Amino acid sequence: MLGAFRLAIDGTMVEERLWTRRKSKTLVKLLALQPQHQLHREQLIEYLWPEQEPDAAINNLHKTIHAARRSLEPDLKVGADSRFIVTQDQLIVLRAPGGLLVDVEEFELRAAVALKSNEPADGETALELYGGDLLGEDLYEDWSAVRREKLRMLYEQVLQHLAQLYKFRGDFQLGIERFNQLLTANPANEEAHRNLMRLYVATGNRHQALQQYQLCREALRRELDAEPEAATVKLYEQLVASPAESESSVMTAALENLPAFYGDTDSIGGEVNRSAAPVISVRRKLVRPGVIVGLVMLLAVIGAIFFLNWKNNAAIDSLVVLPFENRSNDPSLDYLSEGLTESIINNLAQIDSLRVMARATAFRYKNQVNEPLSVGYTLKVKAVLTGTIQQRGDTLIVQADLIGVSDGVQLWGDQYSLKTDEAFTIQQRISREITEKLRLKLTTEQQQRLTAVHTVNPEAYQHYLRGRYYWNRRTSAEINKSIKEFQQAMAADPTYALPHSGLSDAYVSLSSSHLPPNEAMPLARAAAKRALELDENLAEAHTSLAAIKWRYEWDWNGAEREFKRAIELNPNYPTARQWYGLFLVYRKQFDAGRSELLKAQQLDPLSLAINANVGLSYYFERRYDDAIQHLRTTLELDRYFPYAHFFLGWALEQKKEFGPAEEAFRRATEIDRTSTTQAYLAHDLALQGKRAEAESLLSELQAKAMHSYVSSYYLAVIFLGLGEDEKALDLLQRGVAERSEPMVLLGVEPKFDRLRTYEKFKEISRAIGEIP
Repeated sequence: MLGAFRLAIDGTMVEERLWTRRKSKTLVKLLALQPQHQLHREQLIEYLWPEQEPDAAINNLHKTIHAARRSLEPDLKVGADSRFIVTQDQLIVLRAPGGLLVDVEEFELRAAVALKSNEPADGETALELYGGDLLGEDLYEDWSAVRREKLRMLYEQVLQHLAQLYKFRGDFQLGIERFNQLLTANPANEEAHRNLMRLYVATGNRHQALQQYQLCREALRRELDAEPEAATVKLYEQLVASPAESESSVMTAALENLPAFYGDTDSIGGEVNRSAAPVISVRRKLVRPGVIVGLVMLLAVIGAIFFLNWKNNAAIDSLVVLPFENRSNDPSLDYLSEGLTESIINNLAQIDSLRVMARATAFRYKNQVNEPLSVGYTLKVKAVLTGTIQQRGDTLIVQADLIGVSDGVQLWGDQYSLKTDEAFTIQQRISREITEKLRLKLTTEQQQRLTAVHTVNPEAYQHYLRGRYYWNRRTSAEINKSIKEFQQAMAADPTYALPHSGLSDAYVSLSSSHLPPNEAMPLARAAAKRALELDENLAEAHTSLAAIKWRYEWDWNGAEREFKRAIELNPNYPTARQWYGLFLVYRKQFDAGRSELLKAQQLDPLSLAINANVGLSYYFERRYDDAIQHLRTTLELDRYFPYAHFFLGWALEQKKEFGPAEEAFRRATEIDRTSTTQAYLAHDLALQGKRAEAESLLSELQAKAMHSYVSSYYLAVIFLGLGEDEKALDLLQRGVAERSEPMVLLGVEPKFDRLRTYEKFKEISRAIGEIP
């Protein structure tokens, strides 16, 4: 698929003459590009014959499938015997008995490995697979354009990552080759031009560095009708102003100052401004990375806030903190780089006047090579904070830079390396000074929260960061790892509130899906309350407690108080606004709820959950067309997000579009086969009269319930589809006893409308405090 289209069976290429119909080849390409190599008949018709009448399109599809089978198997007698193109109900599937290999999938897999790896060999392996842009012969086909662009961007990211690796290792010539290759693919990549300028200086070729600036300027004018960024011009001016030096002396100086030389420093040829980037070398036994990173985080945050409030010529009221890059050859430091990023986001988010992009949005850019300005423009923010972590010998170095999006100017930047016994003194002094600068911008409570030190125990801090690192992966295995880390942090420092809040989040995540609510939620509640006993101002803990009061205790008024307190403490915390928005929707306050959801979406525009929940709010309001439109837009962000698929299925089902609804439920189940997705698929099948298949799924869940937790609510949903209302009501009563989390849906869920006249249903609603 990459470059010219080629297809081989057992090592032998299929000859071009065998493709008797152009669309038969297109059908194979379409199937090969799908994650499961399959498409619904209606999808293929939409791709291939969107303007034709249904009967004519179906007839053409049959002919095209027949022709494609003959192209792959000229001796095939009966279509049903095809080894490669088979039909399964309404699905057309491309497969092979010995395995189907698609170079696009292999490249994406190898590229993902390469972008997480510090080994150049991984990047070279990925690049070998990229034989050219996706299906150049189908350049103007809509169905290939988006995927082609994504693959091209991925190819460029691998090139950039590989070039940076070579540069970091001192393999300058290989770095030059890869940066030049990147510019062949994207001549307007200004960061690549700057890197080449630096590398040419490092190899003693100052003249070539000057010439590269001219090439950069020409490319930008030609491709974008733009001029070089300020950072590029500054680098060029420094080159012009530098005295001519021999190649060997420039290279030696550059190598001696490698980390500084890699950044946009105030130096050329290795003359580093040491006052701008102080480095304090310390013995390993004195360095505690957890403490250093925590303290550095405070320094970076305070410095950034100072500039946000001090710069008068362009008010900065919004920013994104991009994931700090771990440039050490040690993947175990990833938890530090992620923890540092998340801590900065959480600290900055406490300021009312500053809109901070949420973690979920920021981390969509992790392991990607992105120009900060491009990210800033995409997210519509005024500034971008970037950073790196490096460990060189006994020294841990953190670099942080704040860049203005409008002009690309560096607003602030600094590099830190501190002894443990000096760090708290420096932190307290700078915190006090910056707080004085910001006293007109921050309330007293905000100043106290901003300069608060949550723990002085380095071991506790590192365990907490690891706990958050594992919890953010969201699988049951990783969540259980996070619980152990949070417990170790609490053991190391019993007065440290954040691990208790993290532990509460972990147990909430396990409730209903992996543990019975009656087991998980009391543990979550105890942890949240302990966190608030230690620090009443933790917005995260108030949000967790609100969720517990709402979804488990069914204390709706108490939940609302906790949500409001969380938002008061941190108005930029998207999870609080998202959950509060859903809470209001479940209370049938649709406009107010959607308003909170849209505020959450503004803070976290790339969050799939928030985007899907906006669509869900329309569904509960019975505005099914609006829900369908919004959920389809969400799937454009990520077609593998299962919740958007089965929420879409809900809305389609209410419009009696059972076939498309079934397709949505099946897609959700393929991506994430859980009790939830299986139950809603079974419900839809039952409504269509496919009782045997629905009962088969019901039996599967009932068998699963014998050895692990399955919510009675989901079993009730299936019996509801089967028309067995009394059994559904009995199971909902059991759901009350279980304190099953989805029971809070009853007040707004359209599926249960026909049960609302039953007295038993009214009793259930009263038990959970639902609005009837």
